[in-house]
Order: sequence, then structure tokens, then C-alpha cells
Amino acid sequence: IYNNVFYTKIYNNLLLSLIKIDNHFTILINENLDKFINIHNFIYIKDEDNIKDSKNYDKYYCFFIFYINLFINNQLEIDYLIKTLNKLHEIIFQNINEEGKTEFIEILNSLILNIISNIYNAPVFLNNINLFDEFYLNVEKIKKLKKNNFKSLSNKTIFSNMDIIDKYKLK
Repeated sequence: IYNNVFYTKIYNNLLLSLIKIDNHFTILINENLDKFINIHNFIYIKDEDNIKDSKNYDKYYCFFIFYINLFINNQLEIDYLIKTLNKLHEIIFQNINEEGKTEFIEILNSLILNIISNIYNAPVFLNNINLFDEFYLNVEKIKKLKKNNFKSLSNKTIFSNMDIIDKYKLK
């Protein structure tokens, strides 16, 4: 699951087929669920020269997309996805006023956008829309923030949250 985004769907379908044969394969999913929920600890790592480790980012980004597909295919409880969204927002709010965290916040925000854009039309979202109230409140908060009032808030993050409201909020 750590290769590239294209293969994540293939791996996901393979795992779903294996689960139909033997339900013990769900253990693999559950063993790595904490890594999904705490993706902020894995996806953005800098080396000793303060340079982002792109291979690490790609690896965990694919892992992240793989898990989103598991949610779409109802292999994981929606509560874990909600917990992840709330955790990502929490980390953004904790770091938004720290110097030098702009790129980190943009990455976390892109993960949020990836979740919502991938699940938006899926039954897992549509059947549980009421569980996303806090998520949308946080998106609205970020959307209304002023870049100049925060050390690590970028226009990219603000506009991304505007897009989430415009494109992915049920009216």
C-alpha cells in the first residue's frame, strides 16, 4: 500500500477479496488504523538539513488514500474517519500561530481535502452527514481566518477551505 496512488485501489480491491475469503485479513487493517488517525506524525518529516522527505510523504500519502478507500468500502467504522478529520483540524489550530509551520499546515489541510473529496458522494458520507457537523464548523472557522493574523496561515489553506464549503457541503 506504500507505492503509488494508482495501486492503492488495486490493493484495496485485493484486500477486500481476501477478507471475503478469510476475515482474519481485517487484522491488517486494524493494526495500522492508529497510523491513519495520527498521520500527521508520519507524513511530514524533515531530515537533519530541514528538507522535507518526499519519499516518506509519498509513502504515507498512498497509505492514507488506501485507508480512505477502506472507509468508502465500509471496511472501517465512520467514527475513525471523523476522529481523523477532527484530529487534523486540532493539529492545524495548534500550529497555525507558530513560525515556520505553513507547509505542515498546508499538507494537513490537503489531507482533509482528500478525505472529503473522495468520500463526498459515497454512501459512507451521505448516510452519516450529521456526523460531519464539527468538521464543517472547523472548515468555516479556517475559511474566515485572516492570513495576516497568523504566523503559519497561507492563502492556499484559506482558499482550500473555501473550496470545501463551495464544492463539498450539502446544501
